[in-house]
Amino acid sequence: GEQDKYKKTLWPRAVSSDDWSDSYESMIVLWKRYPSVGDGFAWLDWATHQHIHRRQPDKKYGPYTGGHFDGSTGRCLAVHAMMCSRGVRHVPWQESVCVGAVQNSGELLLAVSSKSPYRGKLCFDGPRTQYPAATIDWARINEMPQWFIAGPEKTYVVSIDGSKPRSLKGRELIEGLEVAMQPGIVRKICVKLAGE
Repeated sequence: GEQDKYKKTLWPRAVSSDDWSDSYESMIVLWKRYPSVGDGFAWLDWATHQHIHRRQPDKKYGPYTGGHFDGSTGRCLAVHAMMCSRGVRHVPWQESVCVGAVQNSGELLLAVSSKSPYRGKLCFDGPRTQYPAATIDWARINEMPQWFIAGPEKTYVVSIDGSKPRSLKGRELIEGLEVAMQPGIVRKICVKLAGE
């Protein structure tokens, strides 16, 4: 469609990682505010893979260019990961664990898998803007978009792999939902506000 012609322009292949991360992170911030924009997620997901050509060819991990723009790239990739998981992260971090999520009519639907055994917590995002230093969201200065926000005093209904739903306070979700993973098994978790 319309996006295909932009995929062949200079922007995705720009030499500077800052060119990519500045425009890409700005698009995430805009899409958060205007989610009805057509294929926003498809474009963002495609675009995040375009940073790969900037990596030093002899290194799987580490600096992209070795310059200060690597900070922008790291931040941008963190923003992308939070968008894909709707702010849910696994603690302790383990490379083999994948967390993906979608929001649908007030529900958060999570899919979690791992290539190796894992035991840890899924920690949900709390209301960061309640703190005085973050009362203003300055786009790309201090903003880290929030997607699914667990209210500490709100009650949520949580079902794991179709099990009997249980009630948890938002603060319990923020502290972390215990999860154990075995290779090849996708855990499906549904979280929604009680009474909805």
